[in-house]
Amino acid sequence: MAALRSDAARNRTALLDAARTARDERGYPPALADVATRAGVGVGTAYRHFPSHRALVEALALETLDPLVTAVRDAADDPAADAFGDLVVGAMRLLADDPALAEVVSDSGGAGPELRAVLDELLTAFGALLARAQAAGDVRPDLTPVDVQHLVCGMQVAVRLARTADDGAATRYASVLLHGLRP
Repeated sequence: MAALRSDAARNRTALLDAARTARDERGYPPALADVATRAGVGVGTAYRHFPSHRALVEALALETLDPLVTAVRDAADDPAADAFGDLVVGAMRLLADDPALAEVVSDSGGAGPELRAVLDELLTAFGALLARAQAAGDVRPDLTPVDVQHLVCGMQVAVRLARTADDGAATRYASVLLHGLRP
C-alpha cells in the first residue's frame, strides 16, 4: 500500500480501531457507515479507505493473520508433530475468535491481492509443515493443505458455538481433529 498523508493515516487507523472495537463487541464488523460514525470521520472518508465492507474485513484479517504468519515461520524448526498440532490449534482459536476472519479464509478465492498473497504464503508454509508431519508418520498421507484448511474452518464454527458454555472447547475439539488426522 502506498504511503498515506499523516491525516489519512490517522483516519485509516481510527477506522480500523472503530471496526475492531465493534467486531469485539458484536462479533462482526458493522457497516462502514457505523464504523465511520464510531471513528468520527465522514462516510466518504471510510469508503476512500475501504471501498467495500469486504475490504474492511480483509484489512482486519491481515492484522489478525500476522501472529499466524509468524507462528508458521517459527514452526519450521520445531518437531513435525508438535509444529503441525500447535498450528492447527492456533488457527482454530484465531478463527473462532474472529468470525469475519473465518469468512475471509474460507472464501479466499475472492480475496484482494494483499490478503491473497498472505493466504498463499500461509498455505505454502503450512503445506511444508503438513508434508513434514506426513513424512514422520504423524498425519495421514492422503490429506492436502486445503483439506486441513477446510477442516479447521469447519471446526471453528463448533468452537464458537460451544464457547458460551465451555472455554475448553477449542482444546478438546482440536484434540479430536488432530486424532482424526493421524494415520
